Amino acid sequence: MTNDRKNQSGLFIHSGGKVSYYYFRDEVVRRVSLGQNDYLYFMPVNRAVRRLKRQLVNEAPGQALIDPPVFTFDDFLLRLYNLLPRPRKVLQPEVVLFFIEDILQKEAPEFGYLLPDKTVTPGLVKKTADMVAEFRRFGYDSEKFDAKTEETPQAERQKYHDFKMLISRLEDRFGDEFIDEPFARHRASLMLNKELFESRFPEVKEIFINGYGLFTPAMYLFIEKTAQWLPVHIKLEYCADNPALFQQTAEAAERFKEMGAQFRQEEKHSLLARRLFNREEIVSASSLPAQSYIIRGLTNRREETEYIARRILDLHRREAAPLHRIAVTFPNLEKYIPILRRTFEAYGIPYNLSTGLRLHQSPLIRTFLRCLQVVESRFEYRKTLELLNSPFLRLQGK
Repeated sequence: MTNDRKNQSGLFIHSGGKVSYYYFRDEVVRRVSLGQNDYLYFMPVNRAVRRLKRQLVNEAPGQALIDPPVFTFDDFLLRLYNLLPRPRKVLQPEVVLFFIEDILQKEAPEFGYLLPDKTVTPGLVKKTADMVAEFRRFGYDSEKFDAKTEETPQAERQKYHDFKMLISRLEDRFGDEFIDEPFARHRASLMLNKELFESRFPEVKEIFINGYGLFTPAMYLFIEKTAQWLPVHIKLEYCADNPALFQQTAEAAERFKEMGAQFRQEEKHSLLARRLFNREEIVSASSLPAQSYIIRGLTNRREETEYIARRILDLHRREAAPLHRIAVTFPNLEKYIPILRRTFEAYGIPYNLSTGLRLHQSPLIRTFLRCLQVVESRFEYRKTLELLNSPFLRLQGK
């Protein structure tokens, strides 16, 4: 990107402060209360989208608001694709899965990596379809795989050959009439321009994005383009003072810097965000906040949630702890949601449900898993090098 384009960027990255799927909710509610529906709001999960839509309808004058423009990125990019001139028909994932199974069964001898024993099983088909979808999500077609194969070490070329051939066969079946969902999203961002955006979304004056840590090329491209036409605000959980902890969002932060983004830190990062796993800074015991741990043996989820609710109210009333600064974690949130809703509502405790990042996406856990992968691969060079480059491993000397 040229300096001129960077100077024109309306991209704003908000870091620090609270972690929430609804970080920009108050600003959007303000607009809605004034009768303005002039924004786009992106969040990563449909559950959060549905909840925010309900809240915005309730905040609208007379509770009259038709379909607030709140989407997941995946959903919006598919909608955008269908607004392009002469879009192809988008196939459901189940149809693509059927095509993949049919191709593998009919041409099994050609797939030396995917089918080493020439046996096609439902599990293998599903896993292969997931991998193809991920490649397509990142913009891979058969031509791009050709270039990738040439750059690949000889030992891995069979793998890329198989995926290149599989995608080529899929493209033959799609022809000029059909397209798969992941590649449709990619095409939508590629084809997007200012004239198209303003003609399809003439009322939009600002874009809000939060809850994302990982971005696909299609998402980056959409953000880069739209930030040249109107303000784009992104809440990114990133702290430059602790790159080890925020390794999963460091790439996004760097990409946004290259786009000329302005970084705004409305609130100071918490002590935990700045110092957890941070070996660059020696932390004395006296500088850490006082903490206490309570272990309770409770027999079921109802008792657990009621105990938690009482503790929250106790902290709030006796120690004036702000409710929005109290976090509760569960081993499996989905199993607790029904009883959690009933209990917290009965106790009058406001709450926000957020799934956050899966444990295996944590930089520390990923490093631990790499240790196991290195052993499993018998210390394969690339995997070993990745492990040794981890910020959690500090080797003395060379």
